Amino acid sequence: MKSILAFFGVLLLYIVLFLLLFSGALFLVWIMARVLMLIFAFTIFEAMLLSIFFSGFAISVIFYFSGVVDALDENISETRRVNNRIRPISLSAAGIESLGFDRDEYAYIPNGRFYKSTSERTWEKWLSKEIANDIYAEFQRKPSTIPNLNDTQMRELAIRLADFSIDILKRKTTRARKLTITKNQLAREVQKNGQRAYDDPIIKVAVSAYNMNTDYYYDELINVVHKKKWSQLATVEDED
Repeated sequence: MKSILAFFGVLLLYIVLFLLLFSGALFLVWIMARVLMLIFAFTIFEAMLLSIFFSGFAISVIFYFSGVVDALDENISETRRVNNRIRPISLSAAGIESLGFDRDEYAYIPNGRFYKSTSERTWEKWLSKEIANDIYAEFQRKPSTIPNLNDTQMRELAIRLADFSIDILKRKTTRARKLTITKNQLAREVQKNGQRAYDDPIIKVAVSAYNMNTDYYYDELINVVHKKKWSQLATVEDED
């Protein structure tokens, strides 16, 4: 019963808004017609007709240029994303050296922690490995982020955070275009899974690692998200 009342309430609200907008549009057309009648020797019919025509033309021009601006903004964003496609600081790839880090300085979580063989290397497990190793790398680079954890606990926390972030990604719709997440989203996901709230620096590290990977592998992952291919074998090669 409540859902039916809510539906009709929303429907009524839309009808009222439509009537208000329609009334406002008619009022503006009438004002424009009166101005035309004062300036030119138009009848009320001619003035109203011209007002409607020019109003429609103006709206069309506005929508056209807003579409052009949106298209330009989308192209600029895409160009910026491609130009900034820097390899994440992943210890399971060679890109760490190009960002000024020595790969040998860091330990990494072995592939066997995520999958025993290539036949188990699904998109979900592969992405978990990538994100977890980036989180783990940052924990090693800044131990102050997790001062009370030993190495094993650091690894498990990195994997847990990676899995939570992927759970958010897996819930995105088949038409999603944006793969990034926020700190608030991950913090809510942590609590949803019955975990204690983590400190903000820990959440920030995890979100950064997730967003770097989903940005770098956007072309591959957007296809996985849209077609729900998480249980299929990943086609991206390991670089370690």
